[in-house]
Amino acid sequence: MNLREVNGVEVKERNPFGVWALSIVTLGVYYFVWYYKINKEMRRAFGIDVDPAMAVVAVTLGSFIIVPPYVSVYRTGRRVEQTQFKAGVRGSISPVLTLLLSFVLVLHVIYLQSNLNKVWEQSGRSLPEGAVPSLPTPPGDSSVAPTQAPVVPPQTAEERRPQQEG
Repeated sequence: MNLREVNGVEVKERNPFGVWALSIVTLGVYYFVWYYKINKEMRRAFGIDVDPAMAVVAVTLGSFIIVPPYVSVYRTGRRVEQTQFKAGVRGSISPVLTLLLSFVLVLHVIYLQSNLNKVWEQSGRSLPEGAVPSLPTPPGDSSVAPTQAPVVPPQTAEERRPQQEG
């Protein structure tokens, strides 16, 4: 796992096979955490329109209705595709292939994470462990940076005395 900073947001370049293996070993618990995190990273780093919590609800509780998890997996593939487009990554992901791989031993996990790693690698910079990414300041947004009063040099005793006519 490698930490990177993309557009002022900390993202993780994960081992795709590690994500897949942990998803199976933990009986899906890691999968849900990972699914939330990748959707949140795409939203924060590239402004992708997604509610990460709803994406997880679709693949957990939605599985009782059967269709929502597959719709969510397809849409996550589309979100990765949008992320790749915004980052300028060549050879984008196929949301349909993402969906088809979800039927075979949840192999879509490897496919999604591999494609996200390409985005993070191309558009981010490596961060050392424990580093905090710098926050970008949007142009013209005064609400982000606190306003400062102008600095006035202290006056000397002579400058404070009123001028005497003489």
